Amino acid sequence: SHTVCVRLLDIGADKPLPFIKFLAETNPSLGRRGIRLLREYPELLKTSLRAILEFSREFDVRILVPMVTVPDDVAVVKDYLTQLGSELQMSPLPELGAMIETPAAALSAREIGRYVDFLSFGTNDLTQYAFAADRENAAVEKYFNDSADVIFRLLGLTHDDVPDVPLSVCGELAGRQEYIPKLLQCGIRTLSVAPPLIPIVKETIRNSLCTAPLMEAP
Repeated sequence: SHTVCVRLLDIGADKPLPFIKFLAETNPSLGRRGIRLLREYPELLKTSLRAILEFSREFDVRILVPMVTVPDDVAVVKDYLTQLGSELQMSPLPELGAMIETPAAALSAREIGRYVDFLSFGTNDLTQYAFAADRENAAVEKYFNDSADVIFRLLGLTHDDVPDVPLSVCGELAGRQEYIPKLLQCGIRTLSVAPPLIPIVKETIRNSLCTAPLMEAP
């Protein structure tokens, strides 16, 4: 059976819920997004984790924490997951991963890696925060460059800090054929792309020169 990766509730900024009025903020991209909101409402976080754990009784599930900024963002989730697993008498627990969408998270990979089984780069948001350029603002579009050396340097630094932690990319960069070899060189071994792109991504991976074993795009 295939693994299902479930991202915890990821709302805010470019992912609004119009019927939730309390999310209105003057600068939503730098506000309560993803795990920040869930930490503010712990019962919502625990309800989400409990539902995923029940789901994992029948399916191979992994859990992904969005908008991680500091190690404590994942430590909190790990603690709740462990507590709920004990209550539900479940073992082993689903693997836990962190989204690396902020430069702070990329530069804290060693500490974050103590709590997770894998890391997944959201290169769209990582670019937004690295260049301080709102991904939804056309006025600063020229600063939004997700293929800049700055981004690949953050990917490479993360890999060097946690060489044994599996890394994936789920931003648009993962589906851009010309940059796949550079992603492989940064230690990325899993790429999340739209279904129509899978054949060309697989072909590109097969034709890439890399000294480490490759994991093709699913």
